[in-house]
Amino acid sequence: MNPYILTYNICFLYSLLLVVAASIAFHNKVSIFYHMLFASIMITCFGFLQTACSENLQTAIFANEIVYLGASFNPILMVMCYKDLCRFKLKKILVCCTLVLALAVLIFSCTVKFTDLYYKEFFITRINGLTLLNKKYGILHNIYYIYIAGTNILGFYIAVKSFTKKHEVSFVTSGLLIVSMILSALCYLIQQVTKCKISIVPVTYVISETFIFLLLARIQLYDIRKISTRYFDETKSTGFILFSKKGKYLGSDSTAKLWFPEIMKLKLDCTIENSSSKFLKEISSWINRPPSKISYFETKDKIIGARVHDLKEIKSNVHVIFLSDDTQQQKYTKLIENYKDKLEEEVEIKTEKLLQIQNDILISMANIVESRDNNTGGHIARTSDVVRIFVEHLIKKNKYPELTDKFSEHVIKAAPLHDFGKIAIPDGILNKPGKFEPEEYEVMKMHSAKGADIVKKILNNTNDKEFKDIAVNVAHYHHEKWNGQGYPEKLSEKNIPFEARIMALADVFDALVSKRVYKESFDYDRAFKIVEESSGSHFDPELCKDFLECRKILEELYSSYNASA
Repeated sequence: MNPYILTYNICFLYSLLLVVAASIAFHNKVSIFYHMLFASIMITCFGFLQTACSENLQTAIFANEIVYLGASFNPILMVMCYKDLCRFKLKKILVCCTLVLALAVLIFSCTVKFTDLYYKEFFITRINGLTLLNKKYGILHNIYYIYIAGTNILGFYIAVKSFTKKHEVSFVTSGLLIVSMILSALCYLIQQVTKCKISIVPVTYVISETFIFLLLARIQLYDIRKISTRYFDETKSTGFILFSKKGKYLGSDSTAKLWFPEIMKLKLDCTIENSSSKFLKEISSWINRPPSKISYFETKDKIIGARVHDLKEIKSNVHVIFLSDDTQQQKYTKLIENYKDKLEEEVEIKTEKLLQIQNDILISMANIVESRDNNTGGHIARTSDVVRIFVEHLIKKNKYPELTDKFSEHVIKAAPLHDFGKIAIPDGILNKPGKFEPEEYEVMKMHSAKGADIVKKILNNTNDKEFKDIAVNVAHYHHEKWNGQGYPEKLSEKNIPFEARIMALADVFDALVSKRVYKESFDYDRAFKIVEESSGSHFDPELCKDFLECRKILEELYSSYNASA
């Protein structure tokens, strides 16, 4: 077999293999552009192979049209994949113009029978069994050169730009994309310098899609969900398992795997309804039904309680199976049968434990929400500490009748939930490194109302109505301003719930003294000056005055953060 035909065969089979591999490995996990790119490269390679094996001019022309069927869209699809990998935002008008050029190239390449504007002439030559389709180009063929040059420049710009922004994209990702384009360019230059009549285009495309495939595999490998806090890892008292709305396994924490080792045999995105495990069979039947009462499963040395929680209010429609070590509870139940006089004490202990578990789960879920936001690492923990310090200071002042012991406890407990609504904000807006466009800011402002809805639904069945109301108010109104210019309801002065006014000060202060991707941290003088100047406009003037009195202890708090960083 002619070595060039062998090369085309290898390129086609390899590209076909990548199409299948991508369909299996990245099904429903990556953008459709990746699958379209792999398919179009396979079509392009097939077209080159058929051209090389053509027996006559008509067959060669038809094979050339197959080449263009894929090659017309390869560059724009490559750019879209680079954009996605580098989290780069392209203007729609630019994408539309490039797509129009791609369609123009495809249409003009198929007009050889009607006009000589794209191709003036075709003829074939054969060398050792290899068919070469020789072409003389018309004036419209320059559109193809413009299209190829433009997409290559755009792709290179995206990769280089992302390489200079290490906080947004991994050096490995942008570096591999740059290497891929350099290798492709070198292949093209070698062909031009050697004046080789054999097209090396399939090889360049195969190189590029190999790099993209490897990057996708790497991203999937490190896409680890933060679904538990350090508390769960250390105490092993609670665990949970995540499923999609279709009953597919999405992951679990180490505690769940410790209690039920059969979980470790599950693969991500697999269904569990046919599992041989009694435990997995049982919970698979819970996925599409309302939350059930707690069920118990016995392991070698524990009795584990399990209950499904349906989080349909969250965009991803995740179902969570909460697990808890209820061994002691079951022992208590048996003791109650024999010692009725201990009933009240045991119920109180269990209630406290359940409340602690609820609190741990809420904090863990808040950390899951924060893990999606690349801009505010540690914000939940810091603002919670600020609220605690501020509330303790207000209690000492003893001038706010609202500030009962129970109210203070609830405000501190609710603080980590204030940004729950960010889980419903698209990644492209949530993790944008720069200033929001007006329409993006409007979407971002929706997180407070969405957060209130999520908190309300999660705490719907709680017996502590006061805590639920405070938590909902903290999530809903912590962006309201004293002068009525905040959001989402434009409440003013004391129409803003007291707990939300406390949260607003903690939230803004942390934003000022913390480094974000779009700004450096402010020094304490500047931060406290901004807070003071916002008294009576953004903040409750009385609360603002009290907050400024906490300066010394707040500086010590943030200094301890910096020392441990």
